[in-house]
Amino acid sequence: MSLMPKLLLRIYRVFLLAYPRTFRADCSHEMMETVRARHEDVRGRSGHFRMVRFWSRELTAVGKAGVRLRVARASRPSPSVRQLLAQCRYDLRFALRTLRHSAAFSSTAVLTIALGIGATTVIFSFVHAILLSPLPYEHPDRLVRINTMWFGGRGTSISEPEYYAFRTEARSLESVVATLSSSRTLLLDEPRRLTILQATHELFPVLGVAPLMGRMFNVQDESPGAAPVAIMSHWLWSEMFGEARTAVGTTINLDGRSVEVIGVMPPEFRFPTPEVALWTPYALDPANLDYWNNHYLRAYARLAEGVALETARVEVQAMGERFVSENQEYLSGFGFGTDLIRLFDDIVGGVRATLLVLLTAVGFLLLIGCSNVANLLLARGETRKQEIAVRAALGASRGRVMTQLLTESVVLALLGGLVGSVLAPLGVTALRTAALDTIPRVTEVAIDLRIVIFTSMITILTGLVFGLLPALTASRSDLNTHLKEFGRTSIGSRRSNLNRRVLVAIEVALSVILVIGAGVMLRSLGNLRRIDPGFRTEDVLTMRLSFPDAGAEVREPIAFYEQVLEEVRALPGVTGAGVVSRLPLSQGMGTASIQVEGRVVATIGEAPGSEVQQLTPGYIEAMDVTILEGRGITAADNADNRPVVLVNQAFATLHWPGESAIGRRIKLFAPRLPWLEIVGIVGDVRHNGLLAEPQPKLYIPHSQSGESAYGIAHTMNVVVHAESVERLAGPIRSIVSGVNSAVPVYRVQTMKEVKSAAMVGRTYPTLLLTVFGLLALFLASIGIYGLVVFQVNQGKHDIGIHMALGATRGHVRQMVVGKGLFPVILGIAVGLMGAFGLTRMLNSLLYEVSPLDLPVYLGVSTILLLVAATASLLPAVGATRLDPVEVLRSE
Repeated sequence: MSLMPKLLLRIYRVFLLAYPRTFRADCSHEMMETVRARHEDVRGRSGHFRMVRFWSRELTAVGKAGVRLRVARASRPSPSVRQLLAQCRYDLRFALRTLRHSAAFSSTAVLTIALGIGATTVIFSFVHAILLSPLPYEHPDRLVRINTMWFGGRGTSISEPEYYAFRTEARSLESVVATLSSSRTLLLDEPRRLTILQATHELFPVLGVAPLMGRMFNVQDESPGAAPVAIMSHWLWSEMFGEARTAVGTTINLDGRSVEVIGVMPPEFRFPTPEVALWTPYALDPANLDYWNNHYLRAYARLAEGVALETARVEVQAMGERFVSENQEYLSGFGFGTDLIRLFDDIVGGVRATLLVLLTAVGFLLLIGCSNVANLLLARGETRKQEIAVRAALGASRGRVMTQLLTESVVLALLGGLVGSVLAPLGVTALRTAALDTIPRVTEVAIDLRIVIFTSMITILTGLVFGLLPALTASRSDLNTHLKEFGRTSIGSRRSNLNRRVLVAIEVALSVILVIGAGVMLRSLGNLRRIDPGFRTEDVLTMRLSFPDAGAEVREPIAFYEQVLEEVRALPGVTGAGVVSRLPLSQGMGTASIQVEGRVVATIGEAPGSEVQQLTPGYIEAMDVTILEGRGITAADNADNRPVVLVNQAFATLHWPGESAIGRRIKLFAPRLPWLEIVGIVGDVRHNGLLAEPQPKLYIPHSQSGESAYGIAHTMNVVVHAESVERLAGPIRSIVSGVNSAVPVYRVQTMKEVKSAAMVGRTYPTLLLTVFGLLALFLASIGIYGLVVFQVNQGKHDIGIHMALGATRGHVRQMVVGKGLFPVILGIAVGLMGAFGLTRMLNSLLYEVSPLDLPVYLGVSTILLLVAATASLLPAVGATRLDPVEVLRSE
């Protein structure tokens, strides 16, 4: 073509700019080719004058038509609300009809979305109730708890003089309340042990909560000689009185004493834990305060109006320093101090990291599900390109096509969200029941309106996220190309294939992060399970008994437990039985100051400390605690013989390193208490937790505790070793009832269950993270399989050519598997870097496992590669069975 026609065609292209962009993209090339052909025809039959007339008419017509088209589009009225609703109804009906005709695709997509949305809803319900919702008290941001500090560690209790000083002197605290948790026996037809919270009368005003009916405590209820009263929890009121209003004013029998019920709390009030059944007044006489070193009260306070937490902390810490300087006899040598912590942080601080990790993990799972569905939609979009091209040829704009495709995506998401919303309450109930004793505020977790709104928003957002990319890709159709290819196999665009590979790489990267997180948690849990607690956990049954305190002589509880043990040991199959005051891994234990013979200390603050247990003969043998030196406790170690004591290895090593402790004498720090001769050394028991190092401990015979200790324990734990211990629970209950029908039997559990309960704070996060990791691995494998199948179907032509040119089946398999593994390897590389960030978040939950644990990283990478290779190999084998003649003939 000469220079002049080329110039005229360029001018023609400029005139086409008057047309809308979508029109130019679809038709301008065809128009240019038509004009070029007509130009050649006119030039062959006419002179220059006819050529000029031809181009003048052509350019004028094109320009006028373009302007008219733009003006028509600009002046077209906006659709009315009615038209928009009609369009939405049409899109919705079309989407449902289309999805119904693709049942396999729709079911897979809906279940994938339901899995992600259901799991996300469950975890978010816990995060919302525990971390995001304020405490159910008045101005909860001003509520604090007063803590003590010991050797740089945080304590939980204060003494009576300290409480009274904070109550009367701390100007930054509006009011202070002291509480003491205990248990009492409610005497009914069958005795029942209840958790009681004794509290000063400031408790309910400090929290800003009033009883549902009745009244609160007052100062008179705390005065000496006042009639005993109690406020009942809503759940106990429902069980005992059927929510009858006549309950207020009635009396109940607690430990043999009549107590008047003066009020009932609302159902949502569960301070400080849901187990509390009754609140009773705590009497404190300012003229007769307990020792400064007797820390057993928990104190809560409300910040004064306008006082910041840091300001109050400065005052409280200064008061702690003053306590030490003024009471050297009791507080020196302990690194003692006082501090404040916000009540919300005190309650939920221990689970914040765990919940955030689980929320991150479930978010990753949802993203993997979205990537999987987006991949399905991309593959489906390739098969619908002719359909979309026909719709575009009939006048549908790109925006109209995108609207229809996004409608289908949102419908898929809504169906998945609906299924997920049905499953979510079941998951919440199961997880809440399993973690009832380990997660604070777990009773507040529920599917409410805010969770429904969150689920709805996340559902719609999910539909838009996984539907946007397929809609953009499918609507970007070359009308001319796809109409020409109508009826032939679609080869698929390079952009679509790239998008699918990127999505699979994202799935694999997120899966690597989740599976590595689950792997390090599982290794940590395995290490934790291998810790030797220092006692037997198999075939050991435990139960707690509480002998009534009221009016009991010292010999009565001793005789009771001796008689119970005598009859329990006579049961068939029992090989050992004993009683101990505090059960390992389930009941915390404080320390008491002691004196070692020959070592003079000036004050109690300088005296060493030790845990103190009371036990009967048979406990050491039943629990298989090792006797390292000397002997255990025998029946001869009673009140009529010299007082003796057992010590653990930590105690002996601390006080007599390299020497024998047998025959040495020690005593509890009190003038009236006798010296105790050490007759045996036993192995260390991990009492306060599997990760807590064993502390120095004394074991005092129960029958001598009235004289050797601060008082004899009435609440004890029966420990029985036997085969098939579960069947012994009923007979032992009968024995206890026969000896004393007023003694309740509760907390019946095996030591294996006790150990499991002590680990539940790590077990359930590990279990959930493992489930999320396995689901992510499953979804990623489906995504890899779908990608390779799609590539095989779309690349049959290339495979046929390779096989026709002599490619072997092994070469074809290698080619197909290689294409499938490339995005997997890329995803693994990215995921390994992201996994290090997640495992650093898990660091507080790990035991003897590094966040950068090489075996886990290598193992997970290998597993992902094997899964990817397996998922790629199946369609690769199918590709080798293609007949190249048939494939090329079909093209």
